[in-house]
Amino acid sequence: MLADYQPADTLPHRLDPRPKLLAFAVGVVAFFLFAHPLANLVLVVIAFGLCAWAKVSHRRLLPVVVPLLPLLVLIPVLSAVSYGPARFDGSAARVLFHLVPGTDHLPFTVGGLLTGCTLALRLLGMVALTTALTVSTPIDGIVQLMRKARLPYPLTFLVVTALRFVPTMHRRAEQVQDAQRARGARLERGGMLGRVRAFVPVMVPLLAESLRMADNLAAAMLNRGYGASRKVASLYEIRMRARDWVAVAALTVVLGAVVALRIRWGSWGF
Repeated sequence: MLADYQPADTLPHRLDPRPKLLAFAVGVVAFFLFAHPLANLVLVVIAFGLCAWAKVSHRRLLPVVVPLLPLLVLIPVLSAVSYGPARFDGSAARVLFHLVPGTDHLPFTVGGLLTGCTLALRLLGMVALTTALTVSTPIDGIVQLMRKARLPYPLTFLVVTALRFVPTMHRRAEQVQDAQRARGARLERGGMLGRVRAFVPVMVPLLAESLRMADNLAAAMLNRGYGASRKVASLYEIRMRARDWVAVAALTVVLGAVVALRIRWGSWGF
């Protein structure tokens, strides 16, 4: 789930959206330049440090991270059995055990486990960077950023609507689940098929709510004359200030340092 904008008096909130988007891009590049999990772990700590700097509360962060935990565990396990020892050299090619005892099938390799940990840490880092960006950037700033990039306004409206309604629909889903639990529904019991059947009373009102919200949005767009003019007015225009240029310069230095480390020491792969 995407975390919606949270007003606060921090430097990430005061920055123009363009340096923040550059920071996000630098973080993504850094994650994919290094293959060792220790390097990615350091980057994950930095990403969550940015979340703390933007004053992202644990109540907003936990609903984003907790649903990823099964995936973060499953990725290293699947990677460990998917990458055979022939793919690696040295200690990374060591087989810890085989999932089928007494055979050579499905070897659980050290290199595959480390590769899976790297992938899981990259996913977690991307989520943290995205959370820091969306929490510190208002929707109007994102709209202005996309307009400065000369993107078609229908595409801008589509992206902004998605950013606005994903958190809204998540809150609606939690409200419907709480209401069904109050009526005696057992949503967490039974096997996989039992849970799917138990969530039918949740999906039906949630679908009806999404259709109602879409109808209200269409009516609001019609009342405000959406599409009547090609020029879209805005309450304010984003503008680069001194602190924004300083942030761009600092991020450029950071990007250069990351690339230099990559050239000097390689990807720290296996």
